[in-house]
Amino acid sequence: MAAATYSPILLVRTQAPLPPAIDDVFEYLPIWDTWIAGGTDVVSEGVEEAIEAWHKHHLGADSPATRMAGDDRYETSARVMQSAVSMGWLDLDTLGVATGLNFPDALGGGAALGTYGSPLVLTRPDSLPPKVADAIMYRAHEIGRVDIFGGSDVVSNGVRTTISGLLP
Repeated sequence: MAAATYSPILLVRTQAPLPPAIDDVFEYLPIWDTWIAGGTDVVSEGVEEAIEAWHKHHLGADSPATRMAGDDRYETSARVMQSAVSMGWLDLDTLGVATGLNFPDALGGGAALGTYGSPLVLTRPDSLPPKVADAIMYRAHEIGRVDIFGGSDVVSNGVRTTISGLLP
């Protein structure tokens, strides 16, 4: 979503305060809207409040952060995908899938998919999480192809078969 909308991804600590480098980014980039990926257990309400305070102080406007979160990282990835497609920021010509247990495949896959304007969802190695399966089924008619990032040791053949079975 970030690559397709030419938006930075800012990594923060779970708890406030924001790192000084984040304040520098807000100072020098025209950031009007902020999206938080993850629940309050990974990005606290204190961090959200610090971002909103920054908006009010530097932009002179209330600009609440929009949180996209699920019960876990898998559901969060499905919600981000659903939101980005619904808003027209991404399309499903390609859907990427990567393990949610190790970041390199998702990081590389997400960057590649950003150039296509397509999303990436996360999976467990041996089973497709139910909320991810639901999101894929809901949008199955829009999905052109699925790219899986990582070998069968990180995304099993069973997960690949499950995803194929969800598509028309």
